[in-house]
Amino acid sequence: MGVKVRLENFVPYDQSLQWTLHADYFKAKGRSAWTDNIIPYAATNNAPLARQHIHILFRLIKELEEAEKIDACEGIAILEVGAGSGQFSIQIFEALAHDFGDAGRRLRERITWILSDFSERTLQEATETKHVASLVAEGRVVPALYDASGQEPMRRLDGQTLQGQVIAVVASYLGCVLPFRYFRKQDNHWTECWASLSAEIEGNDLDAQTVLDSIRGGITSPVWSQLSLELDWRPVTLEDAFDDPTHARVINDATEAMDESTVGYPTVLFDALVRWKKLLVDGGLVFLSDLGKHSSLSLAGHEDPNPTIYGNTLNHSVCFALLEPLARHSNFGLLRTVDALGQLQQAICKHGPPLSQGLEDTFRTWYVESTEHQDLLDFEKAGRDAYENSDYRRSMRLYRKCLALSPRDPDLYYGLGRSCLAGGYFSEAIETMMAGFNYDPDLRLDFDFHLGRACASLGYHHKALEWYTHSVRRDPHPVTFANMAETHFLLENYDAAYLQWREALTMDPVYPAALEGMERLKQIFFQQRIATLDETGPDELRLAPGQDTSGKTVETE
Repeated sequence: MGVKVRLENFVPYDQSLQWTLHADYFKAKGRSAWTDNIIPYAATNNAPLARQHIHILFRLIKELEEAEKIDACEGIAILEVGAGSGQFSIQIFEALAHDFGDAGRRLRERITWILSDFSERTLQEATETKHVASLVAEGRVVPALYDASGQEPMRRLDGQTLQGQVIAVVASYLGCVLPFRYFRKQDNHWTECWASLSAEIEGNDLDAQTVLDSIRGGITSPVWSQLSLELDWRPVTLEDAFDDPTHARVINDATEAMDESTVGYPTVLFDALVRWKKLLVDGGLVFLSDLGKHSSLSLAGHEDPNPTIYGNTLNHSVCFALLEPLARHSNFGLLRTVDALGQLQQAICKHGPPLSQGLEDTFRTWYVESTEHQDLLDFEKAGRDAYENSDYRRSMRLYRKCLALSPRDPDLYYGLGRSCLAGGYFSEAIETMMAGFNYDPDLRLDFDFHLGRACASLGYHHKALEWYTHSVRRDPHPVTFANMAETHFLLENYDAAYLQWREALTMDPVYPAALEGMERLKQIFFQQRIATLDETGPDELRLAPGQDTSGKTVETE
């Protein structure tokens, strides 16, 4: 039985060691936190969202040029904070190149996209991918280390500090992963949530620091099963709880009509939102897209913090209704979505001159009235569900709808290709997988394996072997070796089939397809040997009558 070790005394929720482990995970896991499908990213890294932002950017740039805040002949910079895998920058530049005609291509040549993250490993790995690396080489993307807490200046990977202003800041799925504070109201009295993290560990006489060091050393593996968080709500004077009194005013305004409420307050995000005014050209915008709630009614009642855990990261829902009093007290313009059913909540915040009617109209058209972004997410989910339920034709139709909205997404081609293959549409599977393969220069998805399956199903066995060979070079797997063996078997290359099934069994000694294949080979070899012996007389074997093949005399009665 494990021993419970308290890792910290009670501290305010946002100062708990849980956030240290959270940050450690992002830093240690790097880009694979997203590419291994541990942390969701599709909702904020897709073509419809990129197009939404670009429509606003066109309007913003027009207004900034008319106000002579920027020159029509000069380049412009945009900062993405918490860029993670770097996929959104690719979506932006692909959309500019293909979806907005000559105007898009001209804007593409003006933009410098500052791709920033607080994790050096994540940033380095993102810039090593072929798409992002080509944008870096072209001068369109500049990687930068930047922490939204603002404790350090923004700097390049070589340490050089980045100077200058940007016309926009893009923050997607950022607020939900920054530290939160929690406050509870009861009859105009406030308490704040404090937390204490403990671990259950096998062993005796283990001190807290040793246990914590051990957990941090293995942070890329799941750790929350051995952790527990105790909460304690302690009295607080809201006006004294913050360095900036604006936050107390925001919370009071949002909960004024409520006798009971619980406020998860994204202090770090809101401080950054105000601080970014200094980074922005006068009249510049902040784009926010996040996991969140649309209404202040979500603050009513009492509840404890309940983050969603992805990997070892904490993800809290942002109440976008808090932006309204924040904008009022911090004097910035705000437009936001108020859809209770939306998978994302979105907002643009404008520092400087008031929001124009043109900007409001553009936001309403592309963020409120347009359903492309949510349609893509819904169609993709329905396509996956149809595939899992073996309704392959429906899955194919849904993935085609997805590709109409996001035509350069390799994940969507992969989903459609799998559905074609499972449904027996092998020619369509090859066409689809080849298209997706061309949009996946880093070979993140195993198109090779499925192309091998499709070719084998059509009888193109030699071509199938080529694709399977590519697949095992990138990611050796017993299923692929077994498929190669089966293909060799059909070509009557029995020695090669034996070697591939043997390789599959080396990786998985009880893999059924490989074991069954070996049994078939034994029958083939036995039959071949019998056939050879049937055609061979004793003289050819140099056997005397009554002797077996070893030369021993056969005893008879």
